[in-house]
Amino acid sequence: MTGIAFFYCRDLYKRTEWSVEVDEPVITFGGSSTATVPLPDRSLDACEVVVQQGPTGYSLEERTGSGRVTWNDSPLPRGEPSTRPLKSGDRIGLGRVQVVFFLERPAQLAAEAALGPAPPVLEPGPDPRFGLRQLVALAVATWFLGVGAGLVLGILGLGRQ
Repeated sequence: MTGIAFFYCRDLYKRTEWSVEVDEPVITFGGSSTATVPLPDRSLDACEVVVQQGPTGYSLEERTGSGRVTWNDSPLPRGEPSTRPLKSGDRIGLGRVQVVFFLERPAQLAAEAALGPAPPVLEPGPDPRFGLRQLVALAVATWFLGVGAGLVLGILGLGRQ
């Protein structure tokens, strides 16, 4: 059995998401750039878990026994390394990062790969058409208009009673 493993990752603190495709039989996850899939959580060991492809499918091996790893929202036993079979949709919690495992590319990942990631949702802010510079220009124009109108009325004598 060979194939590409897909992982959908989410940093729960920074609220960022990304996807990873790996075509290797042994995939390491950890808080180091030397891991196959480096995670942005420095509290993790360099090789916290290994996802390994075997003759019957993929398996998750927790290497450290640290208690920082969950499998489908259940903590793995502390103090001893453990191995679990993986199937599509399984969730792996690694510190502050949640990873979802897929055997084939999900439709959302296919769309993201084709179109690129969705643009970030921007918070509503002040209308960019009216910044401080525009307000000052508007005030100056209004003042000149008022002075100009006053001069015209004064010259024409329309301002007298």
